[in-house]
Amino acid sequence: MNMSIGQISQIAFCRAPRDVAWGHAMRLASFGSGCSALKQAVLATAVILTGCGGPPSGAVSGIVRFEGKPCGDSAVVFMSLETGASSSANLEPDGSFKLPKRLAVGEYRVYLSPKAGAVSHGADGQPAPAPLPSSIPVRYTHEASTDITVNVRAGVNEFSVDINK
Repeated sequence: MNMSIGQISQIAFCRAPRDVAWGHAMRLASFGSGCSALKQAVLATAVILTGCGGPPSGAVSGIVRFEGKPCGDSAVVFMSLETGASSSANLEPDGSFKLPKRLAVGEYRVYLSPKAGAVSHGADGQPAPAPLPSSIPVRYTHEASTDITVNVRAGVNEFSVDINK
């Protein structure tokens, strides 16, 4: 069984599941003509492989309150200041939320938007996006005007977002 360095590097960059790649690396390290440089390269590749999993990220959940009361009639949006990537979740009646996907580590602006899937009907009877409650100050409804920022860290993140007039 002979593999080129290119094939070994493909294993190192997550082209195979971790345990399968580790098994390949161990077989390669014990195989061959005693070439210690190749064995070292294979073992180094296996070490790199254990860190393969993408950039650090965090799970985000929490509660949103307006004037101290749960804000359950909207959605919360987290938008990266670095990349512009965002994730949102509808707020539960008690104001709690859990974002559906992990966020990359970094700083995010937090603002409110209408609940996903919520519609209202205009004066002409046509469907229109549901508005946010009129009591929510406009500055908390857009990433450019909100002053709420949070730092997402690797692991579990629990945020309490308090909005006041």
